[in-house]
Amino acid sequence: MAAYGVLFLFLAFFVIPLIWLFFAPSHSSTQELNSNGMRFGSVHAYIEGWHHLLTFANHDQLILVWTINSLLYSAAAVIFATAFGVTAGYALAFFRFPGRRVILGVTMVAMLVPATTLVLPLFLELSRLHIVGSRWAVILPSGFYPLGVFLSYIFFSSHFPKQLLNAARIDGCGEIRLFLQIVLPLTRNVVPLIAFFAFYASWTNYFLPSVLLNNPRTFSLPLGVVDIATATGAIVPTPTAIASVWPIGRPELALAGLYSVLPVIIVFLFSQRFLQQGPLAGAEKT
Repeated sequence: MAAYGVLFLFLAFFVIPLIWLFFAPSHSSTQELNSNGMRFGSVHAYIEGWHHLLTFANHDQLILVWTINSLLYSAAAVIFATAFGVTAGYALAFFRFPGRRVILGVTMVAMLVPATTLVLPLFLELSRLHIVGSRWAVILPSGFYPLGVFLSYIFFSSHFPKQLLNAARIDGCGEIRLFLQIVLPLTRNVVPLIAFFAFYASWTNYFLPSVLLNNPRTFSLPLGVVDIATATGAIVPTPTAIASVWPIGRPELALAGLYSVLPVIIVFLFSQRFLQQGPLAGAEKT
């Protein structure tokens, strides 16, 4: 019973904020939200709050621009992370070459290093390439995803049937054809795992875009939501806040937060059915 009690406390700790985030945009004002935060208001408040978000920055509909940017950044991260991760993990698992152990060690260390410590080196490197402020400044670093390499390496070294590779080589299959026609089809259950983590890391990434981007039209959605909160004083009212110009308060900001987490939930629900399958279901006849 004690274990269930602890689990219930942890569940309440994580679920209650989500419930509040769902109910908060249903209130038409910050005062109403502060008094009845855990009660549902009206559907009309959602529509009105979305209209207020669209009017931010002189009716420029920046929230839609930020959504497209985030989808672009996340799609690039998924493509790069899966392509580089699977190929690098395959090479590290099945080929012996000088420096292999060093690369494995560097990959594991890179997983433990906080992402914030790499921002300054990335900024200096991208400054030399003269792409700071452009979308490429966020897209190119997304190719560096050591977790995808490590997950692929573990998958190939522990779950992949090596006898399939040996049989294909005996039949005269070349390495490129072997990888494309035999290896890749058998990674259909590990690729969604890498893709989901890469999508989540890119979609929720705030610090790197905040340093590398300076044009609001290139902002990602998390960076844009923070920009709305800062400009309007929705969380901490300030004398310089311009909430009177753009009527955005805490309900609208909660709606923006709810809107920003919905893609993560949708991608997770879509990927879950792949992640629940066996790593190599049906790949090998016994």
